[in-house]
Amino acid sequence: MIFKKLQLKNFKSHENTTINFKPGISLIVGENGAGKSTIFEAISFALFKQYTAKKINELIKINNVHKSNEKMSVTLDFIANGKEYEIRRTRTKTTSNAGLYEKIGDRFQKIVGGDAEVNKEIQSLLEMDGDLFLNAIYVRQGEIAELVGKTPAQRKELIGKLLKLEELETAWKNLLPILNEYDKKISEIKGKLSSESELNYELKTKKQELDNLSKKGNNAEEKLNNLNKDHDQKAITKGQMETEKGIFEALQTNLNNEINNAKKMVEDKKELQNQADEIVHNENEMKRLEKYSQKLPIYLDFKDAVNKIQSLKSDQKKYEKILEDIESHKKILDEEKMDYDTYLELEGKIKALESNKSKIQSEISVFEQLESEKKSVETELENNKITSDKFFKRAENIISPFLDVNESFDDYKDFNKLKHFVDTLNVNISNEIKNNEKLAINYKKDIVVLGEGIKSSELPLKDLAKVGDKCPICQSDITPEKKSDLQEGYKKTIKDNKVKMEELNAQINEFEIKNKSLISKHEELLEIEKQIYSNKHIVESIDKNTNKIVELTDRLTLKQDTLDSLSEVEKQIKEETENRESKKQHHDKYIESQGALKSLGKEHEAKDELYKITGKTDLQVQRIKDDISQDSFLSAKIQEDELNNKIDELTEKDRRYNELKGTIHLKKSVNNKLENKKSDIKIINKKINKLEEDIQSSHYDKDKYENIVFIYERLNKEIQEVTREIGEIKGQVTEIIPAIENLTRKIRKNQELENELADYESFMNLLTEIRGVYGKDGVQKDLRERSRPLIQKYTKEFFEQFNFNYSDLMIDEDFNIKVFGPEGESNLEMVSGGEKIAIALALRLGITQSMSHGNIETILLDEPTIHLDSYRRHELIDIIREMSVLPQMLIVTHDSELETAADNIISVTKENGISEVKTSEE
Repeated sequence: MIFKKLQLKNFKSHENTTINFKPGISLIVGENGAGKSTIFEAISFALFKQYTAKKINELIKINNVHKSNEKMSVTLDFIANGKEYEIRRTRTKTTSNAGLYEKIGDRFQKIVGGDAEVNKEIQSLLEMDGDLFLNAIYVRQGEIAELVGKTPAQRKELIGKLLKLEELETAWKNLLPILNEYDKKISEIKGKLSSESELNYELKTKKQELDNLSKKGNNAEEKLNNLNKDHDQKAITKGQMETEKGIFEALQTNLNNEINNAKKMVEDKKELQNQADEIVHNENEMKRLEKYSQKLPIYLDFKDAVNKIQSLKSDQKKYEKILEDIESHKKILDEEKMDYDTYLELEGKIKALESNKSKIQSEISVFEQLESEKKSVETELENNKITSDKFFKRAENIISPFLDVNESFDDYKDFNKLKHFVDTLNVNISNEIKNNEKLAINYKKDIVVLGEGIKSSELPLKDLAKVGDKCPICQSDITPEKKSDLQEGYKKTIKDNKVKMEELNAQINEFEIKNKSLISKHEELLEIEKQIYSNKHIVESIDKNTNKIVELTDRLTLKQDTLDSLSEVEKQIKEETENRESKKQHHDKYIESQGALKSLGKEHEAKDELYKITGKTDLQVQRIKDDISQDSFLSAKIQEDELNNKIDELTEKDRRYNELKGTIHLKKSVNNKLENKKSDIKIINKKINKLEEDIQSSHYDKDKYENIVFIYERLNKEIQEVTREIGEIKGQVTEIIPAIENLTRKIRKNQELENELADYESFMNLLTEIRGVYGKDGVQKDLRERSRPLIQKYTKEFFEQFNFNYSDLMIDEDFNIKVFGPEGESNLEMVSGGEKIAIALALRLGITQSMSHGNIETILLDEPTIHLDSYRRHELIDIIREMSVLPQMLIVTHDSELETAADNIISVTKENGISEVKTSEE
């Protein structure tokens, strides 16, 4: 698969992004949080709808107010199996859609639609699912460093995770709780199983109990029938006697009721007679009070007229005072008008001057801001100069030892020249470190050979000392001279080898010391290289700030003229304010009178009210005259207390008069009720006499009735006892029948549990066998053994393309890695740092190809230099720079050194929460 183009709309921080991917190495660079990794996530989302957010709606960009209703979409164009395809996925807050298109001619035609169908078709095209595909092509942060630094056992575990072997281990572990659950279920079933013979015996016993209860119940039913017959005969006799008793008791009750009614009617008659007598008395009292009741309205009218005249006199004084105040304030307005107008005119001038003053102060505020800005720029300029000087001083200390005698560091204060010089030094130092490491490895191998030579000479030397005239090797006869020559030869070989070993060890030690110094210099140069970018920006900032200070100084020359204008305006404001204050007393007096006139109202309205009051007063005087003419006690000179006392006296007599008047209208009703009550008393006396005669002629016998009741109740008790006995028998039968049914069900359930137990035990055995297959000695072992040769094959192919001087590469079953070169076999610890990085990268690419059956054309690297020391980071960059093993490689990084290895650079920046993308072609 080769990626061609990615289009994002409202996907996380990318509002509208289009990226055209090219063959070769494409570098995606930017600050942390700029949106680099989002590009990889968008590719994963497009291919398999996989994402890192907790909820899919978190992928939709929502912080753009004007476009918050737009949908999120991801479109990916790619080439697979020689054909060009396009995936389109869209999402709103509630719906999602997907489509896969194939390019036929110049147009894309839809193949399938919908998330599930698109995912299925993509898996078919790539011949692997999403997890496996992304695990193959996506190299996560730190994987290269882990493959370099891990032990073989840790490397084996890491590769197992990449191959998804841990999922088999998880399946093996997850089956154990299931097995435990089934084992628990089997134990529960065994606990529920009962003895079948015990259940059959209990069933037989219950059936016998049921038969005995049936016989006992039949006997009780027969006895109950006989008792019911006798009970029915006695009930007839008892009923007849109860009828006679009822008639007798009803007559007696009616007699008692009528006697009580007669007593009550006598009482009611007495009460009605008293009411009639009281009404006659009230009629006489009413005639005496009638004249007082008629005088009360006259006195009340007289009092009301007097009160109204007093109120009208008060209103008259109020309006006369208002007219007097209106005249006074009108006079004040005439006197103060001129000074009031002068005050307003001065106030207008002062406001205009204040407005002018505010404008001048605003201009001065701008000058103050300019002065503050100038100080800030001057401070920044000074700090930048100090920082720049420190950088060049440190760079001079580090670089000076590498300069020629006739060269000066001043020639390299140009950042481009300095960068080129540092890059050249880094390459030279890296090459020297590599050469030293190779020489040290060769010397170590020579030391091993020399050591073996010493061992080869020491053994025959010892044997020569033990034997006589025989050769210790071939056992042939030798002369003493020959023996001495052999001994001297072996001793010389041992001595020469030891001297050479000491020389080689000294040389190796010298290489190690030299490499430590070179690595330290290399790291210092890398630090200088990093700082070149930031200090280049600082120097640009120095020039910019110098120009800024000149500009601010020019603008501040106008400040003094503005200050002089402010002083003149403040002087004018002071003079006019003093003039205005001299008129303030007159102004306030005018305003006060103006407000008073408004509150007093209009003058003609007050005069109209006075005229109305005069008319109303005349009307009330006429009312008083009329009232005096009707009662001689009333006069214009009567005192208020005397009038009130007279009104209270008349009011009480009027109240009593009306109260008595209410009782008189009941007179006719009370007399009628009295006559009716007398008639009712005569009628009820006749009823009482008739009831007494009927009671005397009754046939009711109390003793006979009580005897038949006793016999009847005794029969009831016997019936209840037999009925209770029958109920108990039925209750026992009711309990036994379910028990028999339950025992029958238990026997049947017991048989079902035995069958279920057999099924569970059979399934338990099957699960145990399956779990064994998923274990480390099962499928995991088979997959690891099958994948290792493939991984070795592809790793070797990739490693060969890096042009190192090795003929072969092997990975054993414990994932120890060995390489074979001119000096023989070497493990991962014996090779140089650059060769380690190359092996690790080849191993990761080999894993990728083995997972994809050799069909991967693209690989995604996420921060590949992270967790590597500076030397190994440089080595990886050099390897990537020379790589051509895959048609396409996408690398996400914030390491600017990788830019030299890239064919294409994709820059990602973020401003106001929106990611923007630019390519090196733009």
